[in-house]
Amino acid sequence: TNDCTITAPNVQFGSAPLPSAFGTVSQSITLLCTKGITYTVGLDMGSYASGARRQMASGVNRLQYNIFKQDQSVWGPLAGARVSSLGVADGLTPQVIPYTATIYADQPAVPQGSYSDSVKVDVQF
Repeated sequence: TNDCTITAPNVQFGSAPLPSAFGTVSQSITLLCTKGITYTVGLDMGSYASGARRQMASGVNRLQYNIFKQDQSVWGPLAGARVSSLGVADGLTPQVIPYTATIYADQPAVPQGSYSDSVKVDVQF
């Protein structure tokens, strides 16, 4: 059977007084997959998405953000928004997929709070 071990750290934006004051977070997801397979990796739009923007929630309040691939396009669940494996997996070498996460600056200020979302990683063989 085909499988992958996925390591995906939480994205921590920290605190800021306004959406425009948050910095971009740069991280990576690591996959170690079964020898001999190719795959694509997608991210769902999270629990509170609105259109093409992901949103974190604190009660009824929302803070818009997104996760971007290296080409600066949104990393999503559909074919064109997925990341492809770098060739055929050898079962020994992890593939590191860098990404950035950004809170959109073009949104109104939101009340102070602890904002969170849950995004699922989807690997298709």
